[in-house]
Amino acid sequence: MVLSGMSSMPQLEENIKTAEHAAAASLTEEELELISKVQINFEKMLKVNCTGCAYCIPCPNNVDIPMNFDAYNDYYLFEDHHRSIMSYNRMMPEAQRAFNCVECGECEEKCPQGIEIIKELKNVHKLLYREESSGSNLE
Repeated sequence: MVLSGMSSMPQLEENIKTAEHAAAASLTEEELELISKVQINFEKMLKVNCTGCAYCIPCPNNVDIPMNFDAYNDYYLFEDHHRSIMSYNRMMPEAQRAFNCVECGECEEKCPQGIEIIKELKNVHKLLYREESSGSNLE
C-alpha cells in the first residue's frame, strides 16, 4: 500500500493519474532485483528493527524507546556519528535515555517485532553515551 500526502488539487490529480496507469506486478525483473539489493543492504545497516510503532510505550520509567532506537540506527545508517551522539546526549531529555531502563520487561511483551528491547537499550547507551565535562567531548 502506498500512502501519498497531498495538499493541493494538482497533487491529487497527479496521484489519480499515476494510480490509473499503475498495474500489479508491473516492475521488471531488473527493478525487482535492484529493490531486493537495496533491502538487503538496508537490513545489514539497521541494528534494531524498530518500526516506531510505539506499542512499547509508555514505559513505566519514561524511557522513550523508539527515540533511543532512532538515534542508534541513525548512527549506522547515515554514518553521522556526531549527530546521533548529540541527539542522545543533548537533544533527548535525560529521563528518556536508555540507561533509565529498569529491565521490567513490559515493553518486550508489547513489541510486535519481538525486539530484545532491554538488551538493545544497553547497546544504545554503550554506543552513544558521552560524559560531558569542560567543553565538548562529543565526536
